[in-house]
Amino acid sequence: MFDALPIPDPTAAPYAWAVVMVACAIGCVTDLRARRLPNAMTLPLWITGLVFASATGGAAGFAGAFAASVLLAIPYVILFICAGGGAGDAKMMAGIGAWLGLTQGVYALVVIALVGGIVGIAWSLCNGSAIGLVIRLRTALNGAIGLAYGRLTPAECLAFMPPAGGSARIPYGLAICLGSMVAFGGALQWHA
Repeated sequence: MFDALPIPDPTAAPYAWAVVMVACAIGCVTDLRARRLPNAMTLPLWITGLVFASATGGAAGFAGAFAASVLLAIPYVILFICAGGGAGDAKMMAGIGAWLGLTQGVYALVVIALVGGIVGIAWSLCNGSAIGLVIRLRTALNGAIGLAYGRLTPAECLAFMPPAGGSARIPYGLAICLGSMVAFGGALQWHA
């Protein structure tokens, strides 16, 4: 049953994973201290990922890295626009996508998103905002269900999103770092 799961082998891209892990560790510390992932870190990560992909895979490598960077950034751009997420999170994910490429990157995105949910819940429990989180999640879920069943238009659905900056900001660099470690370790264990 689990043989069909597309869990890529991280040993196929050891340099890429090493760079991602170091960048994520730096991003985690930076985000915990200053509550931001600065451009001085995320932009070089993205550019060097594209250069590395070009050097190792030519035009096809560049195209794959660019596509992965866009794909990994899109969910976080949506969170930035609609729910007050940080722009640095989106740029960090773009850098991770540029380094890992499509296959490794999509796997990392799924794991990072799952770990991010767990970190968000733990963060809200630790700072006493769990009840507000449940209310915001219920409201957002109602909007998503209304959109899925055609009772709401996409514009109407935005009214169900939490207000930008209306809640305690989670240092998502922590979630990205932990998610990357879990993705790497889990894939290593899977292929052991």
